Formats: sequence, structure tokens, C-alpha cells
Amino acid sequence: MSLSIDTVAPPTKSWVWPLDVTQYNREPRFSMTEQRDLLTFLELEHFTQEAMLKTFTRMAHLERLVRPLRDVFAVIEGGQANKDRAMGLLLRTCAREERIFWEWDHATWLRVLGPTQVAFFQEHALPNITDIRQQVMAAAYLLQCFQDVQILGGYDRRSLANKVFGSERVTATLRTVEEMALGWGYSVHYQNAFRGVISEVLLVHGHPELEGGDTRPLRTLTFSSRDCSWSPHHVISLEPCAGTAWYC
Repeated sequence: MSLSIDTVAPPTKSWVWPLDVTQYNREPRFSMTEQRDLLTFLELEHFTQEAMLKTFTRMAHLERLVRPLRDVFAVIEGGQANKDRAMGLLLRTCAREERIFWEWDHATWLRVLGPTQVAFFQEHALPNITDIRQQVMAAAYLLQCFQDVQILGGYDRRSLANKVFGSERVTATLRTVEEMALGWGYSVHYQNAFRGVISEVLLVHGHPELEGGDTRPLRTLTFSSRDCSWSPHHVISLEPCAGTAWYC
């Protein structure tokens, strides 16, 4: 049985990083008015979209924090309700940490994103709202605050890659690599693991197209695969195909 390959027209333009993070005001200290408006998020009892929108209308002094978040969520795939919740969560965490998200170190970001899905919801005392963690992960990635996606436990790698790079580009790349896999004799049994591995390669590589001759991101997966939902031999057995794709 052969691999099932999604049918999609490949994008006509090369992907470029969608945000210029150097354009934003990254002053680490909050003004008195910013501190006051951020406190509003600590007082939230419900994390609904309605509660978020009401709170957003009362934060006139948070433009330099809100602007990059609005910009990044505008380019991330997904529903607006969870984007609003994710933005509210990041602003509430700014209030808790008393630091702007640009200033959070690696350990802080790992705690905010959670090394696992369960840890994420425990950290933020949230109901298990589908997709909100990946919205925050995608925002951190595109804002170039945290891109160490391999240590975030089990999650849907393809879904995150879709949010970051766009589902059309990710699907087109997967189709190219899967077509190569047919020549290597891979069966449908490996399809989900295959797509998960390649999606993580894209995230580690920082680009939705496997080109340029750099196979190092793929090799790093053999060392982190114990944290993923697939077994190590999947990573090792898929390296010939992905390596070939890298040299297209």
C-alpha cells in the first residue's frame, strides 16, 4: 500500500519571515500606566473571548505590547477566539513576570509554554481549551522569542508547522518528500510518523522548504526523538528521504 499524498497546488512565491521584530519598541521596563493596565489581566476570572475583548478595550497604554502580538496572530493560522485568548494569556503573564515577553529567558518561556500539554494548563490554571497552547507556541516562534520546539513534549507537529508557515506550504513540502518516499518503499503504516518528523524538521530548520543542503536539523531529531510521540527508528529510517529532499 502506498502513502496517501495530499493534493495541493504549490505556492508560487518563496516563503519569507513574516515579521521584522526589530521594528518594535522592546524597552524592558514598564511605565506606570503600562503596569496599571496590565493588572487588569490579573483580575480576570474567566478566559473567554468575550472577557478578553472587554479587557482589550481598556488597555489604551499597552500599544507597544499589543502591536507585535496583533501582528503575529494576524499571520498565524487558526480561529480568532483562541488567538484572543492566547494574546490575553501572554499579557497576563507579562503582568505576573513583571517583564515584557521580549525579556523572558529560555527557562521562563519553557515554563510559559509548558514542557507538556498538561504542564501548560496547570501553569496557567486554564480549562483545556483546544489549540490555545499551539497559538502561544506559534507566536513565540515567529516573534523569535522561543524556537526550541523539540523540548515541548508531545504535540501535533504538523499543526504547529501549519500555523507558523501556512498549511499550503507545509502540505506542498510533505507531498514532495512523500513522493520521494514511494521510491524508497515506505508504506502507509509510517505516514503519520513521517509527517510528524518532517514537520519538526521544518520547524527546526526555520523554513517550510527543505532546500539548501543543510541536513543538521534532521540529524538533531535522532537525539530528541525520545520526547516525541513516534519511536526513534522512524527518525532514523526516514533520514535518507528527507536528506534527499534537502538537496533538491
